[in-house]
Amino acid sequence: MGICGSVDRVNSGRLTYTESSPAQQLPAGNTQQHVNSPDQTSGVLAGLSSMSPSRSVSRSSLRQRPLSPSLRAVSEVMQSVRAQYYKAPRLKSSNKKKNTGFEEAVRIHRATAEIARMRQQVDDLEEDVVSAAMDGNAHNCGELATLAVHYLQQDHNQIARLAFFNGTAHTAAIVGPVPGAGTLPADMADWDADIYVCDPWCNIACRANDYPAEFKEKMEKWDRAGKQVWLSRTGFVSPTSDEWISTVLGGEKKAT
Repeated sequence: MGICGSVDRVNSGRLTYTESSPAQQLPAGNTQQHVNSPDQTSGVLAGLSSMSPSRSVSRSSLRQRPLSPSLRAVSEVMQSVRAQYYKAPRLKSSNKKKNTGFEEAVRIHRATAEIARMRQQVDDLEEDVVSAAMDGNAHNCGELATLAVHYLQQDHNQIARLAFFNGTAHTAAIVGPVPGAGTLPADMADWDADIYVCDPWCNIACRANDYPAEFKEKMEKWDRAGKQVWLSRTGFVSPTSDEWISTVLGGEKKAT
């Protein structure tokens, strides 16, 4: 699926790579693109009404229910990480593009070079990966997820981990009763109902059980907007392509 940076010890924030120089790799999920390459919060609410009017629940009362602490935390951190580290004047991501124009190609080129520099700096200087992500000017999903884990732990006192989708295809932050580092069920519908996902790259914060549906809906929105995503060994593809969707959602999931 390509090579991406991963934090193998969250407490130390040390970034490691599974192959050679990051500047030589193509981006898949949280991987960086080669410098010379051209290239909601939600939950399913069910069983809330019955034949008896006295047992029915109004929509207005549902809207007034407070968010769970975990859902509130992933929602707030997702928004703050995007606002502080992702949006303009920063360079956003090298593995997501909104059109095929010249200015966008220049932005992709600059973002690719910046992410390669950030990751090489971590390797060469043994700089803390969180500090590198904070100081950097471009962020793929790995950098954004690392920042999300940091703020979920620091500001919300959550037990947060990085979740890797199909090896290096995609990375997000998760909170909740994850049984330590290791493999999680491939089908997120089988995850504990109290695990939540914070995914700044996709702009998604939701219960993990709902993530596949939220992810597909977001990819459809991106496709309508003309956006493309980078798929290792393939290049930029439609976010609704079967290969991309199955790569992210269909493979094994691991927490670290």
